[in-house]
This record gives sequence, C-alpha cells and structure tokens, in this order.
Amino acid sequence: MTQGAGGNAGQVYASLVATRLAEEEGRQGSLQTRGLAVVTTSGTLVTLIFIVAQFVFRGRVITTVPGASRWLLTIAAVAFVVAAIAGLWANIPRDVGRPKSNDIAQRIDSKWNESAASAEKTVAAARAHQLQKLEGVNDSAARAVLAGLAVEVLAIALAAAAVVVAVFPR
Repeated sequence: MTQGAGGNAGQVYASLVATRLAEEEGRQGSLQTRGLAVVTTSGTLVTLIFIVAQFVFRGRVITTVPGASRWLLTIAAVAFVVAAIAGLWANIPRDVGRPKSNDIAQRIDSKWNESAASAEKTVAAARAHQLQKLEGVNDSAARAVLAGLAVEVLAIALAAAAVVVAVFPR
C-alpha cells in the first residue's frame, strides 16, 4: 500500500475489513445453528403436543373433537411447518462473495510482479465485497430465524388453545 504523509491507512482499512469479515462468518454459523434449532424444536413440540393430548384424554372417551380444536390444531400444524421452513431458509447455501479460485489463479499469473501495495488493495477490496455479500446473506437468515421463532410461538399458542377448547368444551 502506498503511504501518504500520515502513514499507511490501507493497512488499517484492511485490518478492519478482515475483522468484520471474521465477525460475519461467526454470525453466519450462529444463525445457521439457530435455524436448525427452530426446525428441531418445531418437530419436538408437535410430538409433545400429541403426547400431552393423549395423556390429557387418557381414561376419557372422546367421541368427537370440538370443531374449534380441530381448526386450531390444523392451523398450529401448518404454523409449525412454516416455522421449520423458515429455520431451513437460514441454512440454504448462498453466494457470499468469496473470491473464485479461477480469479485468484488469474491474478497470480497476470499480476505477480506488481507492487505489494497493489496486491494488498486488491485483496482488501475483494474482502470488502465479500463482507457486503455476507452481511446481506446473514441479515436475510436473521429475518428467517426471527420469523421462524415468531411463527413457532404462534403455533404453540394455537395448540394450547386447541387443548383448552377440547378439555373445557362449552
């Protein structure tokens, strides 16, 4: 990097980009883990709801389930599926702007003898581009995880309401 009167600002920017890129890569892993947790808990909660329903109704003969309970359980089941899909959305592989190996090989072949400052600037620019793409991907994943959690809470409330309606019919 070329030095100006005040020093080598390029190294400072390159360090900042490298630090932020590492943070976003960590955030990506965390969001993917949370997305899978939404999928797992949705499946587990659906199972638990039906186990609890069997326990609650044990020893009681229920000839018909109230219509309101059926609708609430149906909507809850759909909501759990939507929550699981949202959780999976956070794990869909996406382009995060990583430099392609062909581009790297081409630069090595064509620019090997250029100055180190020029190479540092090119690498910093590539990392900055990757950071921009990764931030966008992570923001999308974060929205999906949040939506999945919100829909999962709704599904739990609907399932609980269905049980209450079935246990305490009018």
